[in-house]
Amino acid sequence: MRIDTPTVQLPPGRDIIDVFGDFLRYMYDCVRMHIINTHVDGNRLWSSLNGTAHFVLSHPNGWGSYQQGKMRDAAIRGGLIRNTPEDRERIEFVTEGEASFHWCVEQAIAGGALKEGTNIVVADLGGGTIDVSSFLVKTPRPLRLQEQMAPDCSLAGSITVTDRFDPHAKLLTGKLHGTPYGDDDYMLTLREEFDEDTKCLFRDDGDSEVYIRIGGRRDNFEDENGLCKIEFGLLEAQRQDIVDAFEPSVAATVNAIRKHIAGRRDAGQVVKVDSVYTEHVNSRACRTPESVTWSQSIQRYNGTRSNITFTDMDPSAFDYIGWFHCEIPASAMTRRTGAHGAYWAVEYDIVITLGTVEIKAHVEWEENGIKKKTPANSMWEDYY
Repeated sequence: MRIDTPTVQLPPGRDIIDVFGDFLRYMYDCVRMHIINTHVDGNRLWSSLNGTAHFVLSHPNGWGSYQQGKMRDAAIRGGLIRNTPEDRERIEFVTEGEASFHWCVEQAIAGGALKEGTNIVVADLGGGTIDVSSFLVKTPRPLRLQEQMAPDCSLAGSITVTDRFDPHAKLLTGKLHGTPYGDDDYMLTLREEFDEDTKCLFRDDGDSEVYIRIGGRRDNFEDENGLCKIEFGLLEAQRQDIVDAFEPSVAATVNAIRKHIAGRRDAGQVVKVDSVYTEHVNSRACRTPESVTWSQSIQRYNGTRSNITFTDMDPSAFDYIGWFHCEIPASAMTRRTGAHGAYWAVEYDIVITLGTVEIKAHVEWEENGIKKKTPANSMWEDYY
């Protein structure tokens, strides 16, 4: 769904990652001051968390590894973590659908539904996106859920209703051109009042006219044709214009909820599972110890056939969505002797973890009898 929103001009040399990073820094400082000022020996408590705490960031259901990577970059710029492999692992993610479900559990809203075998649909109707998820309760205590299908994410949240009403608002204020109410300040006031008041109070039954505050109680105006009227600071708008602004968001919400209630999966959808995939690998032989690079591209099946085990069974339906990359240090290599003399090589396991918001991979090996591993590496959707 396309959203026509005004272009935001950022200061020179600043990008959206800087903006997000500044916001995270602000939130981080607020939490720091709250802990220090409200807990006994708050400075010592904060010092014990500083540099070791994990941060869990939520994002819309439709976001993937590419957006998660940008959020990590913002956390680095905001000073939450350092740009090291170890610190990057301290940023974790949760979809807004899953976060909403846990909120329902915490508020006891979903308490009666937490029975084994129950299907639960959670709709998070947010400011920017509509996020709908569905879960099967495997066990209530401890709570264990199975995702029923890929979550839905529609760019149809509350702010898009305001954006769709903007053209109607511009027509209204255009009729006020040449009057004291025809400047940009009144246009901005009209948008803010619609977003914060009119939109929130709007119902599906009511009068054909709706009034939006644009001035004070002493402000009154009516054009010569009676098409634009202000009474006591309230500008008259047509009800159908507001219905039209709501309609795409309502339709997207209803369709997503109905699909999840019916348990209808789209072609090619992959549901998260709780599993870890491990593959044992031998590196190529080297005359001297050197670091080993492991890279692996990832493909996704978007077709409609079932029981696909090889890419050549439906080659046109596979898309590249990213890749993994790990560096194994030279110290992991061991000296061996073969038919052509001595050489160096390393045996390692490729471990891919599924079942979380991020797909991660790392490499494990033994070095002097001690198991070691590379930092977890996320999947990057650079192919999009």
